[in-house]
Formats: sequence, C-alpha cells, structure tokens
Amino acid sequence: MTKRSVILGLLCALLVSGFGYFHDCIINADAYIMLVPHLMPHVVYGGLLLLVLANPLTRLLRCRPLAGSELAVITGLCLVGCAVPFYGLVHCWPSALMLPHHCYRLTPGWQREHILDLVPSFMLTDVGSDRGADALTGYVAGTARGQGHIRPAQVPWDIWLAPLRFWVPLVLSISVGTLALAVVMHRQWSRHEQLPYPISKFTALLFPDDPECVLRRRSFHIGLWVVFGLHMVNYLQAWWPEYLVPVRLRLDFSALVPLLEPLTWGDGWSLFTPRIMFAVIGIAYFFASDVSLTLGLTPYVVCYAIGMLTSYGFQVTRGFSMFNNGTVFLYAGGYVGIVLMALYTGRYFYGNLLRQGLALPCRERAEPYLVWSMRVFLLCMGVFYILLCYTGVDWLLSLYYTLMALVVFIAVSRAVAEAGGFYIGTWILPGAIAWGLLGPQALGPTALATMVLVSIVVLVGPGWAPMAFAMQALKLADLGK
Repeated sequence: MTKRSVILGLLCALLVSGFGYFHDCIINADAYIMLVPHLMPHVVYGGLLLLVLANPLTRLLRCRPLAGSELAVITGLCLVGCAVPFYGLVHCWPSALMLPHHCYRLTPGWQREHILDLVPSFMLTDVGSDRGADALTGYVAGTARGQGHIRPAQVPWDIWLAPLRFWVPLVLSISVGTLALAVVMHRQWSRHEQLPYPISKFTALLFPDDPECVLRRRSFHIGLWVVFGLHMVNYLQAWWPEYLVPVRLRLDFSALVPLLEPLTWGDGWSLFTPRIMFAVIGIAYFFASDVSLTLGLTPYVVCYAIGMLTSYGFQVTRGFSMFNNGTVFLYAGGYVGIVLMALYTGRYFYGNLLRQGLALPCRERAEPYLVWSMRVFLLCMGVFYILLCYTGVDWLLSLYYTLMALVVFIAVSRAVAEAGGFYIGTWILPGAIAWGLLGPQALGPTALATMVLVSIVVLVGPGWAPMAFAMQALKLADLGK
C-alpha cells in the first residue's frame, strides 16, 4: 500500500459516491440508467481495465507504473464508495423523510386514520409551518424556475437537519457495523472455507504483475474483441437501424410454453426468453461446476413448484412484492438457511473471536484487528438496536429486526463470495415477515409503520449493500498482497 494508491482510491470513491446520484437522478432521470447498477459496476471494472491498459503510459510522466497492490487498493476503495449513491445508502433518504406528507395530502384514508401519527415525529420532516409546507411543495413540484437549478443556499436545510439527527446515526451504525463484520467473516470465508470469490479472482487476473495476467493471453484478447464487437454492432445499430442488423442476445423459446405451462403459472415467463450475458458466462468458470449447475437449474425448479402450488389454488406470487407476497417468505427462509449454514460452519472461529472481543477466556488468540473489528461490530449494532427501541418499537421486535437485517446483509455477501452473484433482486423486509407470521393485530400499526419506514432507508436495496462491496474489496486486498 502506497500513499498515491490511497489518495487515488479515495478520490475515485468520492467521485463515484458524489457523482452517482447526480448521474442517476438528474442526467438520466427518465432513462433509469444507473452508474452503479449492481455489485459489479461498469464504472469500476471498466475503469480498472482502462487504467491497466494505460498503465505503461505513466512512464511518459516519469512516474512508476501502478503495481497490482496499488490497483487493488484503488479498486477496493472505489467499490466501497459504490454503496453510497444508490439504494445501498442515501438514495431513499429524502423520499422517506418527505413523501409521506405528500401521500397524506392526497389520500383521504391516511387523513382519516391519522397515518403519520403512527411514526415518531423525529423520523419525518416537519411541514406544519409555512416554511415546511413550502419545502414539501418544492420537493414534489420543484422550486427552480425554467431549466436552471436552485442555489444550495435556497435549500431549506433546517427542515431536513432535524430528522437527519436520528437517521444519520442509525444508518452509520449499521453501515459501519456491517463493514466491521465483513472483516471478521472474510477471514473465515477466505482462509478457512476457501470460498472462490469469482469476481475478485478475475479482477486480480487483470493486474499486470500477476503471473497469470489474462492480458498476456491471446485467447483472452480474442474473446474480448469478439464480445466488444458484438456490443458495438448493437450500439451502432441503435443509431443507424436502417443500415445494420442487430445481434440478438435474447433467445426466444416461447413456442415451448404449451409444453411447460406450469412455469408460467409460477411467474416464469422470462425463462422462455433467456438473455446471453457474457459476464455471467465468464464468471461461471471461476466457481465449482455443481454451484454453476445449481444456479442454472434453480429458477426452473422454483417456478415449476410455485406454478404447481398455484394450480392447486395456493397463490404464492399474488400481492405486492415487498409485503404480502408468498415469494418473499421463500426468500426469507432461504436467506436464514444460508446464514445458519455459514454460522455453523464457522462456529468455532466466530465463538472464539466473540469471547476474545468481550474479554472472556478463549482457546486461541486472534489477530488484534479481528478482535477490534468484532468489538466495533458489537458496538455499532448495539447503537442500531437502541435507536430502534427509541422509536417506540418493542425491545423484542427491535432485536428481531436487527438480526433479520444482518441476515440479509450476510446472505447477500455470501452470494457474492461463493457464487459471484452480482445482481441481487430480492426484497426481505423484517416488518413484512413478522406481519405474515404473527398477523397485524399482534404487532400493531405503530410498530409496522415504523419498521417499514426504517426498511425503506436501510433494506430497500440489499443488492447495493456496503458489506457486499467490502467483501470484494477485502479479497482484492488479499490477492493483490
């Protein structure tokens, strides 16, 4: 690790985290084109490839070319910064704090039932004054005139700062806590269980000082330029459709629907029109064939099972996907199973480290940084739990919510480390799961509304979680030495 690698990595992280929201919500607000669309963002890995290719040119500036260890630091810091701009951290904060007031204005049912009184006032902006009402109208309709933008001084900061006194400690506690947990679990997964980390392993093969660098292989260049050519043909065809014929990357097997109709009953329509994704094909070579086979067959098995249940009258996929949808409970069961398996496999390591972190007798001494990571994790999750209790949620429900949030982050990180799953499209909201298991009367509307509001900020985008990005960064640090 060198000073320039740390400085360049922090600058790249600031660029991604600072420019990401502007890119997604201002420049491409209508096109829905995201700078960080998943856990393998093009802006990082494409930028790394360009940096590696341009690395020899640094000699023209009389600078030493970047070593693999420096590239690992730069890429790792940039990856962790990718958790900031979209759903992983700050994307939903403004809407969660302000839009409930807008819905209250437009929905008579909300007004009749006094919905906003169910959550503590410090979790939302105060729009009771004239200034607050103007801020709400400005947030929904905009305050700028013409095509320009308002100045930062015109933003009603006092309206926003009051609820952020609660939200900033809440989000920082779980974010820093899961980053510390990533350090602990990475040691178990990487050293003891020898998980493959397919994305990080391929990334390390781009480093120029790696003895197996793929840039020195002719077969890699052939595959690279073939795939690049296919994408360029489709790109140029979008500009000149009358002159070029596109290369179809989506196959159409819809003629087989009458033979496999139960798949469609289980929302498996997309299985008949699969899309060729070269990144997924490449990553599949980096993990075991049985894992690859499982990932390929599971969607068909699950959709067929759901379709058969539907044919018997049990609607699994009916309802809003974040709440009363049976599929969400299937996801939750799968996530819990993955986490229980991971904890059981590393029970000796985690138990020993926990005892050492709490200054209790232990059989084996771990490295100091692992002990302090465990302590930071425990402290941060304790702060998160206390803040949940402060909102009025029962202490037992707050404990359940904290554990379920950890289940989501650990399972997503495990998918990245073991199978290279870079796009996670599942939602698991602890409030919705408790609602389905216990019923709304057992929980009460206040606890449900509070947990849903917290989930909108914390858990609405598990596929952009800081812990999952940190796992990739830590493995890159190991591979880059």
